[in-house]
Amino acid sequence: MYNHTEHILKLDEKPIYKTKTSLVDAILEYKIQKKELQPKKVNPDEYKAAFDKWYSLFTQVNKGINRTIDKSIIDPLTGALSKQLNNHKLAEKKVSDFLESYRSKKQNPVQITEYGKMFNDMLSTVLTAKSAIIITSDPIEGDPVPTSDLKYFIDQRVLDIIKSIKKEWKEKKQYMFLVPTEDVAHKLWNDFKELISNAIFNDAELLKYSSIRNHIANEKDCTFKNDLFKQICDENILKIYEVKTPIFTPKPYIVTDPNIQQNTASFIYAKKNNKNIEILKSDESEIRHWRNYTWNRLGHEISQRRIHEILPDYTEKIIDAEYIFQRFGLYKVA
Repeated sequence: MYNHTEHILKLDEKPIYKTKTSLVDAILEYKIQKKELQPKKVNPDEYKAAFDKWYSLFTQVNKGINRTIDKSIIDPLTGALSKQLNNHKLAEKKVSDFLESYRSKKQNPVQITEYGKMFNDMLSTVLTAKSAIIITSDPIEGDPVPTSDLKYFIDQRVLDIIKSIKKEWKEKKQYMFLVPTEDVAHKLWNDFKELISNAIFNDAELLKYSSIRNHIANEKDCTFKNDLFKQICDENILKIYEVKTPIFTPKPYIVTDPNIQQNTASFIYAKKNNKNIEILKSDESEIRHWRNYTWNRLGHEISQRRIHEILPDYTEKIIDAEYIFQRFGLYKVA
């Protein structure tokens, strides 16, 4: 993956912006000053949509996906850089270098059209959904050495979880993992603890947030107190459930917003080669079949208290059936 955004994140190897997130925030601040966007406090939904759009743009650019870079992108990008550098000419040069890098190394659209579209469809669908359910029989979705794209997909969801912590738990996104055994659940918690810890300690900006700093156990060892992961669990941001019902397949699949029928999407994915992952998107009839014969069957198991939540300290907890029914739109089955 080319890192074309390095041209606008660094100057003489020194950071202009430490992360893509801080760059996008600066661009949106510029647009707010130009009266092209309402402040986050005034219209949080509009701000989030704009943030996701810009973040996705830079992600796709780094993947070499064919995007049109026009005046509507160049002007706010230049404006944000100009303010940060206090030098408009230098900002224009940085944007020009960024565009030259991207246009000279873009992948052939014919080669990436189908796979690139499918990968970005899955990624954007999951990141913009209110909830996502991952049904998998293996920790971190089936591969101890994930492909570059699978790793990127996992990393983006970890950052999505961290975003909820950073925002003082006010904007909650929920990931629910359904796994067949306690052992898989324990390994999955271990994986997420490591991924979340590493992602936070690799980003100095995140360590400034009190909602994160208050949970640090040892900064040298990059470890957090258990109460951070307990709160992630208590706030319903990351839940892991042991399910005895035979709903698992060799390949993991993910379903977004099952409680909002018009928004529900489903993808099956697995390792294909050293870089790509194989992705299959379900059509409406397949989603209907899944809802009728898998999801609603789980309603029966929940009603019978046959599904257990596995907590970050590896203890078991009887599932809160009423919460699950309300949150995910499951039918109560006697």
